[in-house]
Amino acid sequence: MIFYETGCCGGIVLTQSSDHIMVSPGEDAVITCIVSESIYLSTWKVDGLAWTQHRPGQNGRGLIFDAVKRISGIPEKYVGFGSGREFRLTIKGAGEGDEGRYYCHQYAQLPYTQ
Repeated sequence: MIFYETGCCGGIVLTQSSDHIMVSPGEDAVITCIVSESIYLSTWKVDGLAWTQHRPGQNGRGLIFDAVKRISGIPEKYVGFGSGREFRLTIKGAGEGDEGRYYCHQYAQLPYTQ
């Protein structure tokens, strides 16, 4: 089994699907993030949402920005999806190397929150 821990908190409130997600190796893991109000950035026509991965003993790593765009160098197995108030991070074919904490963050309004 693969173990995931997700978190929430915020000014604009972001609520993640659950505190823990367990999947068998090779299965897809899906983490949902619900935001309390729109985080759409009309100037850039994107949603101001990012996903990060945090593993013990390592610095946090950015995975996704603008809700759906993968950061350069991040494997294609990490997929961001969603708009409006519901967003998802899918980890395709999750394995032991994907264990960790995953957070969604909004950067549409100050204070930026996770």
